[in-house]
Amino acid sequence: MGNMTATTLGAPATTASPGTPMAQAIRFVGVSKQFESGVAAVKDLNLEIRDGELLVLLGPSGCGKTTTLNMLAGLETPSTGQLFFNGRAMNNVPPEERDIAMVFQSVALYPHLNVRDNIGLALKTRRVSRQEIAERTAEVIGILDIGSLLNRRIHQLSGGQRQRVAIAKALVRRPQLFLLDEPFSSLDAALRRQMRTELVRIHREVETTMVFVTHDQEEAMAIADRIGIMRLGELIQLGPPLDVYQSPRNLWVAQFIGSHPINVIEASLTPDGAQLLPDGSWTVTLSAPLRTLLQ
Repeated sequence: MGNMTATTLGAPATTASPGTPMAQAIRFVGVSKQFESGVAAVKDLNLEIRDGELLVLLGPSGCGKTTTLNMLAGLETPSTGQLFFNGRAMNNVPPEERDIAMVFQSVALYPHLNVRDNIGLALKTRRVSRQEIAERTAEVIGILDIGSLLNRRIHQLSGGQRQRVAIAKALVRRPQLFLLDEPFSSLDAALRRQMRTELVRIHREVETTMVFVTHDQEEAMAIADRIGIMRLGELIQLGPPLDVYQSPRNLWVAQFIGSHPINVIEASLTPDGAQLLPDGSWTVTLSAPLRTLLQ
């Protein structure tokens, strides 16, 4: 069973409570990322991430979604274009100044510490007072319902319990931006569904901007406020889950999105505006907008 890791990318401690809005509004303006190998991972990305939303970047492997997340975190620098947080240019701002928490699929919880100490360690290293550490820890423990786990070591936890601890470890810092890179991909189906529900609930409670990367369309449809579909480094379509599902921008999106692939039937357009199957066995009269679009 897979586990998820939270890591924090430095920032001064804040004093807001978990329910206090402290999110980021983010803009990518013409952002591209090309590696030294010549691979163009992201191409001319123009994207606005709304303050406090849960945006899911969805696409197949190699589409550029993780590179986009890494540019948000400051782990990669855009080759061209500009990235803004609340109007501030961020291209050359180091990770420790971005007030970001990241959650990965791989493990980064400390096995020699119990759950309570894992959660509070990031605050302790920032010299937060003992009383404030206790208060913040209690808050995230309540949000994630892990009070019974506090004295356990990491090896004593199930995969789902480790995920909750990882999220708590990230949330306790009260980051302005929460990044998640395929955190549930190694869990079994039932646990994935449970953790998706938990994540949506947590997002509503903490009101922090979240960007979630996945290749799982069902996952994206279940949790997103909006979905950004990426392919070959480009953002193909952006919108609420039902809008993307019901009004795909092109055939590739229509075939990619949804838990059951659509049926694609080749047909030709007759002079009177009807679709005709190749063998002539079936015709359908198209509406005027469709005829205009196809002609």
